[in-house]
Amino acid sequence: LFAKSRWLACPATKLTLAWHEPLDCAVGDAFVVRETLPVAFGFSFSNAAPIQLHAVCFGLFASVVAPFGGFLASAIKRAYEIKDFDSLIPGHGGITDRVDCEFIMALFVYVYHKTFIKAPGGWQQLATAAGRLPPDEQRLLLDALGG
Repeated sequence: LFAKSRWLACPATKLTLAWHEPLDCAVGDAFVVRETLPVAFGFSFSNAAPIQLHAVCFGLFASVVAPFGGFLASAIKRAYEIKDFDSLIPGHGGITDRVDCEFIMALFVYVYHKTFIKAPGGWQQLATAAGRLPPDEQRLLLDALGG
């Protein structure tokens, strides 16, 4: 439903408070509905867009893993022997205690986007950078990678 909206599928070209002109863009591959969308282990979705699969991944991570951000923040506080990160909101532990889950979620979204959603090219850039190394450093890199 949301993948069909141009307001959610077209990239923003400028940030303004004025009324936007009608959007006209080439919709990215992640928003194009496919008859069969293979996932893993022979499992596939039918009539789905890849962005829907990405949304499921975000939802699963947000509901299962992100709440552990609170445990991480508590461990950091215990290690430094402090009760709260701030006293802006009395009795609530401060602003940082209110958004500790969002820190982990933001990191996950960044890494997930760079790995699975953004147009491929990251590995090519790494290979190009490795090719620019002197031969002895290339051998060190290859040995470190186990090759």
